[in-house]
Amino acid sequence: MRDNKWRDRELLLAVDVKRHPAGDQDLQVRAVLQEIDHHHRFADDVFEIVDDNQEPGLADRLDQGGDWLTSGAGGVWITNGLGLDRLDPATGELVAQIAVPQGACESTTVGMGLVWTATCGKPGVARIHPATNKLTGHASLPEGTLLDSEGTIGAGSGSVWIAADGKHCHDCRVAKIDARSMEVTAMIPVEPGASSVRFGYQHVWVVNPDKNLVQKVDPQAERVVQTTKTGVLPRFFDVGEGAVWTLNQGDGTVTRVDPRSGLATNIDAVMM
Repeated sequence: MRDNKWRDRELLLAVDVKRHPAGDQDLQVRAVLQEIDHHHRFADDVFEIVDDNQEPGLADRLDQGGDWLTSGAGGVWITNGLGLDRLDPATGELVAQIAVPQGACESTTVGMGLVWTATCGKPGVARIHPATNKLTGHASLPEGTLLDSEGTIGAGSGSVWIAADGKHCHDCRVAKIDARSMEVTAMIPVEPGASSVRFGYQHVWVVNPDKNLVQKVDPQAERVVQTTKTGVLPRFFDVGEGAVWTLNQGDGTVTRVDPRSGLATNIDAVMM
């Protein structure tokens, strides 16, 4: 559950990275676009950013509702509770609606040429093939696991990764699901309170808003190999541009984590 201080709004953040000859970086976070009202979980519209015929930074309003959004595998994929809507990335038009009977939730991800979404009705992970726009498999998490829809999943190294419950603890495991067989092949212990998972730089990354940290998991050894402190409430994050980035809802900062050393830098968000 979000802290009430930050529950009413969430901002899309951009990070400016300026590199110097000495190798140092100036990091500054800019708040761009509009605030999103979180009293209503479903957004009224999706905004398409940067049209070739417009000036950079302008947005077109699309008549398309949804909860979570990701792009890749030839489409823009929006979670709507009943399944996924697929938009044409060039036009923004709705081209397919994919039913997910198990109840699509959390942020979708694209990996290994496929689209993946968590499911909350029947806790687990669903696989969608972008060539057919069909659900082609579902993996159920161990009995007793509950998903609250506030999180992300990861895909890479032949598996899909999602935070899950253990036998005697909540959100204290990362489930490793084989991408072909859709079988759970490992339940990897992590600190209780994990919420979101990403894959990048040949590792699995897990954020924990309860304990303000990000953990690095070796996908082959199936164990945590690094733990790094972040800002307050790092529920959502991403991996790319040479780092792991956490959006810290409790104090309005962004944490940059070096994927090799684990060295963390907290960056204050500057309102534009």
